[in-house]
Amino acid sequence: MKEKVLIKTMDEEIGGINTNNILELVDFLEGKNTISFKWIYKTKVNYEVEIEKHKARLVTHGFN
Repeated sequence: MKEKVLIKTMDEEIGGINTNNILELVDFLEGKNTISFKWIYKTKVNYEVEIEKHKARLVTHGFN
């Protein structure tokens, strides 16, 4: 169940990235450095300790 929810939130994040033209995938160029990324997951709960929503963010390692 949780995997399906995370996949849905990841799809929403990718959809937002595509809608806002934030990211452009290009072919790998030999001799050039790439920027890696990772997914950050967060579960928001309300004051009654019930799950309010799941969030997924794609974060780059900009220090590379």
